[in-house]
Amino acid sequence: MMIARCIDIKKSFPVKRGYLQEERGRVTAIDGVSLHIEKGSSFGLVGESGSGKTTIGKIILGALKPDSGSVELKTDKLQVIFQDPYNSLDPKMKIFDILAEGLIIKAQYAEARRKVEDITDLIMLPRSALDKYPHQFSGGERQRIAIGRALATEPEFIVCDEPVSSLDVTIQLQILKLLKDIRKKFNITYLFISHDLRVVRFMCDRVAVMKDGKIVEEGSSLDVYSHPAHPYTKLLLSSILDIYPKK
Repeated sequence: MMIARCIDIKKSFPVKRGYLQEERGRVTAIDGVSLHIEKGSSFGLVGESGSGKTTIGKIILGALKPDSGSVELKTDKLQVIFQDPYNSLDPKMKIFDILAEGLIIKAQYAEARRKVEDITDLIMLPRSALDKYPHQFSGGERQRIAIGRALATEPEFIVCDEPVSSLDVTIQLQILKLLKDIRKKFNITYLFISHDLRVVRFMCDRVAVMKDGKIVEEGSSLDVYSHPAHPYTKLLLSSILDIYPKK
């Protein structure tokens, strides 16, 4: 069953120059991208910085509108996990308030407290963390908190935008395993955006490789990793070390 589909998406941005920032042209970010994401799957979108993958994520989330093409969603329960756990959490808010932000309106305080405590257990942080502030945690712990915040509203579909790229390798694997366990437990669909094919192979059932706003290769993560067809995919693979375990 399909949960999200992009059909021939195109998106460009203005190029502005001069003191008055006048538009001098446009640069194409997405050039005719189509994707089909199955419910409960983990779909990888991989490519170098500037390839257009984050723009696709923003379009699916509704944060950007495409110039042409369309997005079909079979759910309105979407969330996002950002790349940088240092900037994505409000430093002035306690962890309880961060996790409960989307719950207080819909639930009584006692009910919200119970749910937040359950989430804290799920992301493997002590409940004492709820009375602390983001600066009191490591990068990996902050990303666990960001994951917990995304889960609080019980989403069916999460866009994971480079969620481990700013973390040390040993911490990356811990976070990836947590995300895999969460997906299995709650049957959540992921769009997993990354520049790293190792991460995508570990996390995803299917992968699309993007270059210059276009998809140049798509297939199962195993096939793309083991038998890359496009020279760009081969180039991405040649630049990495295989440090993640196979599925």
